[in-house]
Amino acid sequence: MMKKFLFAGILAAACLTASAEDNANSSGEFTPSGKMEGTVFTNFQSATTDDAREKHGNGFVFQRAYFGYKYQMTEKFKAHVRMDVGSMNGDQYAYFKTAALTYKEGNLTASAGVLGTYLFKYQEELWGKRYVAKQMNDIQKFGNSADLGITAEYKIENISIDFGIYNGEGYKKLEQDDDYLASIGVAGKFLDKKLIARVYADRSIGNVFESTTLNGFVGYDLGQFNIGAEYTIKQNHKNADGDDRSGMAAFAQYEVNDKIAVWGRYDQASHDSEKAESYLLGGVEYILVPKKIRASLNYQQTDVEAGDKTYGMVYLHMEFKF
Repeated sequence: MMKKFLFAGILAAACLTASAEDNANSSGEFTPSGKMEGTVFTNFQSATTDDAREKHGNGFVFQRAYFGYKYQMTEKFKAHVRMDVGSMNGDQYAYFKTAALTYKEGNLTASAGVLGTYLFKYQEELWGKRYVAKQMNDIQKFGNSADLGITAEYKIENISIDFGIYNGEGYKKLEQDDDYLASIGVAGKFLDKKLIARVYADRSIGNVFESTTLNGFVGYDLGQFNIGAEYTIKQNHKNADGDDRSGMAAFAQYEVNDKIAVWGRYDQASHDSEKAESYLLGGVEYILVPKKIRASLNYQQTDVEAGDKTYGMVYLHMEFKF
């Protein structure tokens, strides 16, 4: 029943958009416009431990590419479609990462379709190194970066409140069933919007063993220097009864000048209150073309308690946008 409501909401949003576009065009006051977008992640990697060499190997790697189109239909409605193309275990894949309609008026923003979720949106924006590594919650699979659903966000001065109802399977598995995920988050920006504090919760509903996620995040952004830390509690991970996990992450970055920045990050994940793995990474970033091309030479090490394995890797990552 909930999934029928979800798809009905998306269909209703599409109808409203079409109606609004007709009204805007007839008035002659607004001209619709759109633009193409693209982002590519690639890297060269070299293993420094036997475990890493066996698992990851050495050489050039194509990570993923995003190709999309944004279209401003009216002053209030926007459409966005984006493909996620990448490779995994030698096989290539392609998915819709975004296929959404967005309505914005005043302090309210509402979206429907395949869209980004809110679990680690703020963390990833401040971290700003997605081309180097996924965010901690993404690595531990505590939630999905995008999903099929409906979201709404309302801002009151320096406070933002967001709600979401999702399919719960992620953007790579858009199936219809009777299970869904509901989320709520509150974020505040203080000290001239330099300090960010956020709390978030979600719960899967419809499964025999319902999963719950709780997350807290604090970040401080001075422009030239930023730092952030978060902690996540996951109960019944992937709806498995009694599989309780947690994770923490902390990162910092300092811009030496307008071309060079140094950065570091540490993650730790636990299963049933026992440390399962830790993740240490750090490096230097060089901006070749502002907002278009950047590269990072970095070292990443994952220590896994099970089997006492250590995966050490040296990377040269690159991102370019067009």
